[in-house]
Amino acid sequence: QKHDPSLVGGFNVIYDREVPTQVRTAHNDTDTESMRIKILLKGEERTPSAVKIELTTEVDLFFHYTHQITKSTFAAFCQDQRLTIDFQGYPHILIEMLNDCIQNLNNSFLYLTLLDDGMAKVDFVQKTGIRMLELLSLHFEAS
Repeated sequence: QKHDPSLVGGFNVIYDREVPTQVRTAHNDTDTESMRIKILLKGEERTPSAVKIELTTEVDLFFHYTHQITKSTFAAFCQDQRLTIDFQGYPHILIEMLNDCIQNLNNSFLYLTLLDDGMAKVDFVQKTGIRMLELLSLHFEAS
């Protein structure tokens, strides 16, 4: 693990699992794939300065997308997403939602939309009795 390029810059892995993901292209092709998702923290777990999420798949060894947010950019992110969590709680909420996508396949979904410009969007969606509810949307870029 010490040669893992994900750790460059002082990051530590706190989550590393395969998560079933609905992958959509910009042309509306959809496929279910198992994505490897890593959550990494920079700094101490109780007081991180940055959170990084990496998406990879064994189907395509060149597939690598990253989402990174720092403590200083988190407030604007929360306002945009209408979130009520603090920065220290953010990685733990992500872990809970990802684990829910693994354990609760009929009600919790992870959608990855690949865009034409090297960007991607990940949506956490929960099925309620009457509708699909988007809980969180994250922007990723090819890395």
